[in-house]
Amino acid sequence: MAPTLKSVSQRALRVLQVALVFTILGPCILFQWGVRGGRGCVRKSPPIVYPPPLPTKRVDISKTPPATPAKDCHILNLPQELRLMILEDLLGGRIMELWPVANGSKPCRISSAGLTTNSDGSLARTKYPGIAILKTCRQLYLEGLPIWHRKNTYYFDMSDFPQLFLAALGLYCISNIRHLYLVVSSDSLRYDGDPERAVGLLHMMQLETLHINFELLFRFDEVVKFMALDGDWAPGILAIRGLRAFEVRLPERVRALEQYPWETEQVQLATQLVADYRALMVGPKAEEKYLAFLKDRAEHGAAA
Repeated sequence: MAPTLKSVSQRALRVLQVALVFTILGPCILFQWGVRGGRGCVRKSPPIVYPPPLPTKRVDISKTPPATPAKDCHILNLPQELRLMILEDLLGGRIMELWPVANGSKPCRISSAGLTTNSDGSLARTKYPGIAILKTCRQLYLEGLPIWHRKNTYYFDMSDFPQLFLAALGLYCISNIRHLYLVVSSDSLRYDGDPERAVGLLHMMQLETLHINFELLFRFDEVVKFMALDGDWAPGILAIRGLRAFEVRLPERVRALEQYPWETEQVQLATQLVADYRALMVGPKAEEKYLAFLKDRAEHGAAA
């Protein structure tokens, strides 16, 4: 039977629709094919090459004569006490975020930004003149560098915290670090390094505040697994003593709880774990509770 005009028109319309779909989606399909290597296997991004750690042996410039005297640096004419107050106001009070910028097979570049905390707890970038001030003259460098280390909060993703800290700040200043902000992401949960290395750095600091952010995680059971008192991270984190504050930011997934009611139990467990950590790490009775916790673990056969 000869095709009718109607059937020919319908076939032409279908061909036109298919052609239109491939015109719109073709580039995306080809891109995905290229990313997956043409055989359904996702190509992994090349691993980031981190710079080597900064040397621990450094020249003590406070014991060497200046190459040239500072000129027109009027702040040096102020009394030292007033000068230090000004430097603390200029250099401190920020959250200093550090992150790697991949550079192919070469060591990555480490970028940084100064952040401030909004009233709702969110972070916002702010202009930060700190590095420029430290480079003004030798005297301001010597007086300002300890302030820069002690009075700012350093912000890292847990997955590359050891590498970035050692390459950007270095062990020479680690005892001056007082405030730390760690983000636990999905990459952190797949952390293939040695947890003891990261925890060892935390113990070498003289931390006063520790903030752990879990907002990038999608499930509360991941938070529970990370913070479990018998997990890989808990013994080392709980061994940090002398904290004035321990803060945890949990995932904000209120809508998801309606879809997955079982998560409600995980939220309760995570909230209780935060309270347990805080009781063992902060407050006048923290040391007593921590020693009792270690004793209980030892009596039940758990490694302290």
